Amino acid sequence: MKKNLKINFKIILAVIIVLVLISLVISLIPYKAVPTKSTAKYEITKDDIFSISDFNGNDVSVMGIKVGDTVNDVISTLGEPDLRSNYENLVSNFEYSKAIGLKETGLIVSLEANIVTSITIRKPFNKYLVGKTIIDYTKDNIYNIFGIPDKTIFTPIEEGSFVVIRLMRYSNKGIEFIIRKNEVLGFSLYLNDETPVAPGTHETEIVQSPPILIKT
Repeated sequence: MKKNLKINFKIILAVIIVLVLISLVISLIPYKAVPTKSTAKYEITKDDIFSISDFNGNDVSVMGIKVGDTVNDVISTLGEPDLRSNYENLVSNFEYSKAIGLKETGLIVSLEANIVTSITIRKPFNKYLVGKTIIDYTKDNIYNIFGIPDKTIFTPIEEGSFVVIRLMRYSNKGIEFIIRKNEVLGFSLYLNDETPVAPGTHETEIVQSPPILIKT
């Protein structure tokens, strides 16, 4: 009897030692916090951001995603894109149409190194926009709402084309409008550092190769 108790005690002691060692090993493993998806001040499908004077592209979500989110955030929120295009320097575009209930591309999510750097909204996405934000305005309307842009870029609509697109960028707001002739085709919310631009500052640039986000 005493012999059995002695054996059982040795087994229990061995189990305790093993558990202590396992706990010690686990405690030595560095803890990594699981990043949580950042929240936005405004949601463009609910808020008329063009009626808000102090909005910034960093603070606006589009169907739950915003600039600065990861590729996993995009896919888990919007699902797989209808078209995925990959470019050099870890740049990629996710185009959404049927996946979000549209007949043609209305949303283009641009990523660099798996981080959302800009979200381009085109006219088909009007289905989800509200108020003044609905894309139904001209270049002159943009001047009236936002004033003179910080930068205007002129670029061909595609490589070798004589048709020119105008990009009007408002750095303080992290927004850029895509304009053909006098018609606004869409706009992009882009990741920015929110550095103030001096009043009256305006820069013009002519680019021979169109940005990859331009689509008509």
